[in-house]
Amino acid sequence: MNLKNVDLKHLRAFVAVAGHQSFVAAAKVLCISQPALTQRVQQLEAQIGGRLLDRTTRRVHVTPLGENFLPHASHLLGHFDTLVSDMADLLARRSGRVVVACLASVAYRLMPLVISACKREYPGIAIIIRDANMRGVQASIQSGEADLAIGSHLENEPDLDATVLATDQFRLVCPRDHPLATKRVVRWQDLSGHPFIAMSSETGIRQYLDPELQRRGVHLNVIAEVSHLATVNGMLEEGIGISVLAGLMLPRDNHPTLTHRALAGVPLQRELTITWRRGTSFSPAASALLEMIALVLRNDENRRQWFHVTWTPDTWAKLNLTK
Repeated sequence: MNLKNVDLKHLRAFVAVAGHQSFVAAAKVLCISQPALTQRVQQLEAQIGGRLLDRTTRRVHVTPLGENFLPHASHLLGHFDTLVSDMADLLARRSGRVVVACLASVAYRLMPLVISACKREYPGIAIIIRDANMRGVQASIQSGEADLAIGSHLENEPDLDATVLATDQFRLVCPRDHPLATKRVVRWQDLSGHPFIAMSSETGIRQYLDPELQRRGVHLNVIAEVSHLATVNGMLEEGIGISVLAGLMLPRDNHPTLTHRALAGVPLQRELTITWRRGTSFSPAASALLEMIALVLRNDENRRQWFHVTWTPDTWAKLNLTK
């Protein structure tokens, strides 16, 4: 027995004839000539070393050997056809799964709009969000748990590739009735006179804020240090203190109790990047997600609302995506 020369066309020929109990009917279904169909069945039988079908002038019967072989051949063809169909769905973006690790600010402001757009265009794609601090985002993309990461720029990571998605400005956040809210632009030195809620060093915000404060000689009255955006927002809403947050972390303009103000001098900014593992290609689901990010960022209403965020125009060219 030599099965190296058995292929799908042989299996399809046998299964079709067995199912229709007719070479004529099976040939029509497979869109081949009856002699070609007969040849395929004979080649399969020769490779197996036994008869699978008994032929009479009126009917075709499956032999005991054929009865044993038929369910396995049918299962194999069904599995292969499902696999091909699934791959076609993936390429057509009718299905798939993408895991995105991102900062809480990105998960809070950008990703809800992106997921909403993706569900409209590609409802079969599942999007898994892993929101974390910068160390958690980095660990997720390095370990392979995430397909993409959106967060602060990572230095000296040879196994990762990245392109800048945006820069967002740091601004003062305070209650609407706070004395600093009366100013259009707030001096950095004015921050030191008020209770301050700081993000912890593991969030990545401090890598931008601490050097700026040191350069300007500003000493903050830190009354709390927190790790999560929801926590700092809760404290700000309670009126406990003020904070300096990056653009995507800012409260909405229509927030009932909080507002934000520009800080004097050259704006302090952070870079937000899309990061992926070097040498890997984007899956169809990941490509669809990236295109939905581009769609959201091109929306004029979003651009007006996020005036403190500058989106990088050539990001999509670097990712080989169509605008």
